[in-house]
Amino acid sequence: QLVSLLQQCHGQMKTNCKQANIALPTGLVTIEENLLYSPEEGELTLQEFVESSVAQVGDLDEMNYDWQILSESGKDQTVLMVTAKPEAVDRYTDLLDDAGLTAANIDVDLFAVANAFVYADTVEGGEFTHEKVALFDIGDTTLKSLIVENGRILYKQESSFGLEQLIQLIQRNYQV
Repeated sequence: QLVSLLQQCHGQMKTNCKQANIALPTGLVTIEENLLYSPEEGELTLQEFVESSVAQVGDLDEMNYDWQILSESGKDQTVLMVTAKPEAVDRYTDLLDDAGLTAANIDVDLFAVANAFVYADTVEGGEFTHEKVALFDIGDTTLKSLIVENGRILYKQESSFGLEQLIQLIQRNYQV
């Protein structure tokens, strides 16, 4: 059913683009945000350091992973690492494949919300770039709250309260 809906949406957009971005749910990934890498202190390269961190989450050969250097302070680097089991990624890429599309990028839903805001703000002139901004992603069953500044997530919280519960509360309170 989802493949059919994806095909319908793609057809209605009237585009030749055959690529799409995927955002994995936060619950399907492991996020390590403050890994401290000191290139001068150890014998490990950054790649080896990340791979040793991935190995602490699961078998290196059985994990998909990516990383990004968040900041550099002197000789130390703060690294963000995300890992996911291949089955989790394959489930989403297979849906796109069945719909005739290819996954161009794979992100985490939490980061995708922040990245979408940064992109939209940049397109609109960057008015909120240096401001602390609260972002809310109201899903069917979860609510994600983010505070972002300068493209960085300062605070994040995921709650088991979403659109479904919100509709029920409104119906109960206003008898509609």
